[in-house]
Amino acid sequence: MAKLPISPLVGEMSGRAEGGTPDAALPCLKQTPSARPNAVPTQGTRPRMWTYLSEWLQFAVRWIHVITAMAWIGSSFYFIALDLGLRRRRELPEGVSGEAWQVHGGGFYNMRKYTVAPPEMPDDLTWFKWESYSTWLSGAALLFLLYYVQADLFLIDPEVADLPVWGASLIGIAGLALGWVVYDALCKSP
Repeated sequence: MAKLPISPLVGEMSGRAEGGTPDAALPCLKQTPSARPNAVPTQGTRPRMWTYLSEWLQFAVRWIHVITAMAWIGSSFYFIALDLGLRRRRELPEGVSGEAWQVHGGGFYNMRKYTVAPPEMPDDLTWFKWESYSTWLSGAALLFLLYYVQADLFLIDPEVADLPVWGASLIGIAGLALGWVVYDALCKSP
């Protein structure tokens, strides 16, 4: 039984197609012959090195997206727990809706929640924004890498509509922009 390559990153698969030849099983993975003996082997129309780099880049961006999303969700859960633990005391300054005492790592923390900005902001204010920014940016990069760079693989189905890569990408980007405009209009409507 012949060994059929399914991907340079995965390995080999045993089997034959109905016609009995290994190449008939997965015709899209045939090596294209090259006129030059030392040319880079290709898989379809893409050079094999691009396939390796693309897969590793997608893998890295996917994990960055997952890790930053976990950080964003974790900080959101922390602030939900902090809000639920706030206690209203009489001696709190004006504008403070509650206070919580916490202990972690041998240290004691006194947290206060202001309903409006205090009269004077500290110079070393910590913003919890990078978790959400990083999740959004890595998600946009992943969308671009998967669906727009490789539109011929993941975005276009020639059986449904034989669109050029630029046309399918433009439709996808326009759909995202239209969705944002409609969502924004719905949020601002009474």
